[in-house]
Amino acid sequence: METYYRIDRNYQIVDVGGAWDDFAISNGSDECVSKYVIGDNLRNHITGDVIWMWFEALVTGVFVSGKTVERDYRCDAPYARRLFKLTCVLEAPETICFTHKLISEEAMDTTVAISTPTRLSNTTPRCSICNSVYLDGEWQDPFSLNRDLMLQATYTMCESCRDADADLSARSA
Repeated sequence: METYYRIDRNYQIVDVGGAWDDFAISNGSDECVSKYVIGDNLRNHITGDVIWMWFEALVTGVFVSGKTVERDYRCDAPYARRLFKLTCVLEAPETICFTHKLISEEAMDTTVAISTPTRLSNTTPRCSICNSVYLDGEWQDPFSLNRDLMLQATYTMCESCRDADADLSARSA
């Protein structure tokens, strides 16, 4: 399974494709099918200031250097651990293509249901890169807890992912 989207320098989504619509619908995100996202600003689809700053560093590095950047990340379903590869390619002076390719999917015996909170009380930090959640004073893979979870999450980056991507702009420069 592979999806892609293209943005311009203003972060406007100019195109989507691959299995984009099928992936959105199968994940309960009918509001994210192509007819609703093309022309929209990508900022409207990224939750969390820390993740937005990470993304801006990635985009800036690709636009400035013209080099391709790849990054593995997790995008789990409530019932499955899923590993993807993100590839960012400068296609034209004004356009970057982001391809998301499913590398592996592992069905799990437990369910991890994550929702976005309507208020910030009783929330659990979740890393948008490795999908770890901050519980009991440490970052943990939610599927490794071997129990069903229902969490309201705020999106951020764990220290491990932040350290791994500390040179994100430099890697693409």
